[in-house]
Amino acid sequence: MYGAEPKMWRIYPDGKKEQLPLNSESWKNLIADDSGGDPEGVIRIEIPNRWLKQTGVHIIDTPGAGDLIGRRAALTTDAIASCDATLIAIDATMPLSLTERAFVEEHILSRKIPRVAIVLTRLDQLPEAERPSVVTYIDEKVADWAPEVSVCSAHGTPVLPDDSIAACAGPDSILNMISSWAGDEQHTLLRNIQIKTQLKDIIIVLHAALVTEKEAANLSYKERQEILKTGEQQLDRNRLDWEDLQLELRKRENDCILWLERIVLEKKEDIVEKFRYELRHAPNPKQWWEEDLPFRLRQEMANVARGLERSLQNRIGSDLSWLEEEARNIFSVKMKLGHTDSLVNINELKGKFGSEEISDLSSMRLRSRIGFGAASVLSYLIFGPFGIAVSIGGGIISEEIFSRSIEKQKKALSKTLDDVVDQILHGAVNIVQERLQNVYITIFRGVQKHESIWFSACRESLIKDAGSSNEDLGKVERQIKEADELISKLTVSQGGLL
Repeated sequence: MYGAEPKMWRIYPDGKKEQLPLNSESWKNLIADDSGGDPEGVIRIEIPNRWLKQTGVHIIDTPGAGDLIGRRAALTTDAIASCDATLIAIDATMPLSLTERAFVEEHILSRKIPRVAIVLTRLDQLPEAERPSVVTYIDEKVADWAPEVSVCSAHGTPVLPDDSIAACAGPDSILNMISSWAGDEQHTLLRNIQIKTQLKDIIIVLHAALVTEKEAANLSYKERQEILKTGEQQLDRNRLDWEDLQLELRKRENDCILWLERIVLEKKEDIVEKFRYELRHAPNPKQWWEEDLPFRLRQEMANVARGLERSLQNRIGSDLSWLEEEARNIFSVKMKLGHTDSLVNINELKGKFGSEEISDLSSMRLRSRIGFGAASVLSYLIFGPFGIAVSIGGGIISEEIFSRSIEKQKKALSKTLDDVVDQILHGAVNIVQERLQNVYITIFRGVQKHESIWFSACRESLIKDAGSSNEDLGKVERQIKEADELISKLTVSQGGLL
């Protein structure tokens, strides 16, 4: 937001404010970390920016759709519900995942946010020739799904051609769009619709609860006991449904592990062939074996990881989306398990990194949060360490070999290469499999937690319904009438727009 001087404030949940220096050091203890730290409150930044002063716009940066857990979820949904406009950052390399679509539908479109735009990021990571077609594809998808939503690009020229169909492209163009929103004469009307829509949704939920309470109060004692008995039987059947869900998830875990093993081990032939070619052209076989080979092994392991990163990411993301969809359809449960950073113990993995170069790469990848949902580095964290501390264990060569002629050295080393690469790849697969299993174990625990909460809520509701009486029937009927009147008023207050 605008401020006459640069300032940084930490605002605690109780309203207390603390001013901090506006520099990178202040952020060290303010960011959720991988050891479970999740600082409370919000950060307010004030800067003497002319555009902010002229427009009066306040920009709120919230966690992405894949990071909505605990307090962050509440802060994000509350902020969106009260805002005048929303910009949704979508990764152009993997746009509009199920998690992102569900988030937009539930927290933005359904709340009638006055202005909404999707902003495509990372277009510069796509081949230049593909960029316009990707923007066109996403624009067409959004037009079918949510025609009121504009599609913009975070990149202007030269990343995206001037003739792109994006509603706006580049930071300056996006700022101009926001300025036009802020000065639109229709803004007050749209804001009015937003507030009344959200109020109407709350009253509709209340109305449904009151109707259920009224129906329960009209039942006889025998009827209420029968409902309780039937409900308990249904819960027993639902328990089997939960078990089926977990069995299918276990099957998906096994399929993922088998797929991973097959894909990684298929790389062996190509890697060995590369090394044999390099060995044949090495002037000093001993030096290549002792100095170049360990480095090249690390390099090839990193290449394997990068090559499989997106596929593994998509696979786990697909399993999570399937699980959330099944829970929603069968149990009407919104199961949010898509926050991938919480699925992997990053600190445990960092301890296995063997060089500053790799550590720096890890930090860079952690800051560049890409993946299913709005953000994730899941597959890199799973793959990252496995090829770092390379050992050629079973491929140890005696000094006697290096006393032979150059050609005989190369021939002997070439035979051993197959075993070395095989050993490294199998070791890598074993480590990654173990970590994948830990990821799915965490998902299983999340399922079990949701199952327990769901059963407790259902049983509590059954007992309450079975124990209802008609003592407060008149009060409930008056409340239903009042809710009906409010819903009618809110529906017609804007000429039926709601």
